[in-house]
Amino acid sequence: MDSLAYYEVLLLTIPVIALFLAIYVLFRQFFQNQLKVQIAQMSKTHGDSVVRLKLHAYERLMLFCERIEMKNLIGRLHQSEMKSRDLKATLIMAVHQEFEYNLSQQLYVSSQLWQIVELAKMQMIEIITHIGATVKDDAPASDLSNTLLSYFQTQKQNPVETAKAAIRQESGLLL
Repeated sequence: MDSLAYYEVLLLTIPVIALFLAIYVLFRQFFQNQLKVQIAQMSKTHGDSVVRLKLHAYERLMLFCERIEMKNLIGRLHQSEMKSRDLKATLIMAVHQEFEYNLSQQLYVSSQLWQIVELAKMQMIEIITHIGATVKDDAPASDLSNTLLSYFQTQKQNPVETAKAAIRQESGLLL
């Protein structure tokens, strides 16, 4: 009888073990699939966040370019009682401040785009300095304003427009 009881227990145990193994495999697959779904959702959410951050960086850099464009700088900073030297210093300081305000955006754009934006800033300062040297320091600020605006109207290559075109091109790749 012992062998018959052992045989009966074995007959009952084998299906129970097979059932437990099947349940284990099914639950394991289910939980692995759930994990994959959660990882995919997190990746999508993270990817969406990165895209939003990049788009925000492009927007900030475009705004930076708009703010350092000469006609906008002069319109915002020129005051009638200013002298040429005061306006020159104010324009240069404004370009530096705008750039410093947007320094963190370099984290979200390509290094090539950042170099173009940085070059636009440096060229704007260089132009202000160069044109400013041709106008007497004690002259009214309107003399410097008119000279700068005339200069930019005659130029085919504008560093700010070049930077804006690069921003549009790179942001277009994201969209």
